Amino acid sequence: MKLNTVPIKLTINNQNYTDEAMTFIFFNPPNVVDAGPMVGPVKGGTVINFYGTNFEKKNITCSFGKYNVTGKFISKSQIQCIAPPYLEPGNVKLKISYAHDRFASETFVFKYIADPVLTSILNSCGPKEGYTQFNILGRNFEEASSGKAKCIFNSTIFMNATVLNTFTIVCNSPPLESTNGDMWYNISITLDGASVFGSSGKFKYYN
Repeated sequence: MKLNTVPIKLTINNQNYTDEAMTFIFFNPPNVVDAGPMVGPVKGGTVINFYGTNFEKKNITCSFGKYNVTGKFISKSQIQCIAPPYLEPGNVKLKISYAHDRFASETFVFKYIADPVLTSILNSCGPKEGYTQFNILGRNFEEASSGKAKCIFNSTIFMNATVLNTFTIVCNSPPLESTNGDMWYNISITLDGASVFGSSGKFKYYN
């Protein structure tokens, strides 16, 4: 970050000035042009990327409401922050700054959401060729950003999911792979690509 400085002297009569000058420094705070995702679970862990210009590799502070965490310098155009845990769902103000500097980026709003809860699965059976559409019901379904929601089968197979509303997710079953004779997959979901929430239900296959 390039600093511009000017000397400052004091006078009370516009004629006599102090001998020694103080230095006033002009600088630009972090200039953010885009950031996201702006939604994440209350348990924390959401990785937020800030994109902008002229970021500096120095001590970076990410402020989530009353909580501060250390940010990560990626490049002069990218900074990352990891959301800390929060006590309850709701919106908090989010901004980034350099340590000990008085000025920060513009303020964003980060939304903490309660952990999703899976209560039931509808139409949870289909042919082993896969691509059977079925619904997962529950609450607190809110996608962190477009394309992040996935239905996960046996913790290893990820399929795109559609969040219809906060109570319903639509999934497609994958083709059945060799599972030592088992004709079912355990089901879990992710809404942000990182946090995984399981279900007691299974998707069952038939020939």
